[in-house]
Amino acid sequence: MIQRHTKQPPQEIARPVRRKEILLTLLGSLLILLLANVATILYLPKHGTNWGDRIIEYKWQMLLHMDEPVNWLILGDSSGATAVVPSIIDQTLGGTSVNLCTHGGLGIVNDAWMLDTYIERFGPPKAVLLVHFPSAWNTNPVLYSLLQIPLGWGFWSRLQPPVELSPKQSFDAFLTRYAPLYSHSTTMNLLLKTPWLASASDPSFQDNGLLLLPRADPSAVIAQAQEMISSVTGTEVVFNEVAEGAFEHIAALAEQFNFDVYLANGPIYEGLTENQEYLAYLSRFGDWLDTFAAKHERVHYVLRKPVTFPADLMELTVHVIGSAAPQYTEALVSDILYNVQNSTSD
Repeated sequence: MIQRHTKQPPQEIARPVRRKEILLTLLGSLLILLLANVATILYLPKHGTNWGDRIIEYKWQMLLHMDEPVNWLILGDSSGATAVVPSIIDQTLGGTSVNLCTHGGLGIVNDAWMLDTYIERFGPPKAVLLVHFPSAWNTNPVLYSLLQIPLGWGFWSRLQPPVELSPKQSFDAFLTRYAPLYSHSTTMNLLLKTPWLASASDPSFQDNGLLLLPRADPSAVIAQAQEMISSVTGTEVVFNEVAEGAFEHIAALAEQFNFDVYLANGPIYEGLTENQEYLAYLSRFGDWLDTFAAKHERVHYVLRKPVTFPADLMELTVHVIGSAAPQYTEALVSDILYNVQNSTSD
């Protein structure tokens, strides 16, 4: 009979751990985490896959590093970033221009901040052109988008009009700006799995700020249009206090420094204007803009009739591709000239 001998496994003898070693381990881990977050902060502005973040960073850096003033300052959201061609503005309206349109998540508040920053650096421009898709006119700035603006901590309470953050929003703001491994985890995970996307997704900016979109995406346009129609059905247009404050601040600057401000809706997909609910929604925004412009001598509402495009010339419902941008800009310029001529004759 075979006898089985059981052998006890050797006992692990743990040496005593000193407090100093624990402290050094914790500090080392924190240092690695800190360095990783710093590296991410430096990396994402130029290599992130979120175009909204990249547009905000790029356009603000353009403004902060401009060498000379322009005659026409073009502000707004991504509908304007992809549709307003500065070279056409220069040729037809005269002087020079730059397209500093950013992202719809910032609303018109960002326009006021950029205008203030421009005036501090160069003095007032000859004219300001604001281009937004309808719902962005009264957008309360999205905290995440606001924090992509490359200015020092707390700028949102120093600039006019100020945006007040609650204690929770301030904490979220800190994490978003200084802990990107947490706040941008989806982007970082995507970049780690598919690093080639960092270069493949680079937006194509021209020196004058125009964002060129090379390809149309008709299926995405149609799908987004259906969502937009559903979301606006029965929706009232109520401008929030922050947006109204931004409008009034821009109008006050125009009157103080004697320059004109032109409000224009960006391009939209033609299918949206075939829906009566969406047309009524556009009309409500138009009425508000018209009323606001009528109260201020230096403010003008142009392009009352939407400039529309088929799906095969758009990337999204408010983004035209590069080949269609001149058509929108020419319509915009024509309406501005018509407005100027009427104002002169009056």
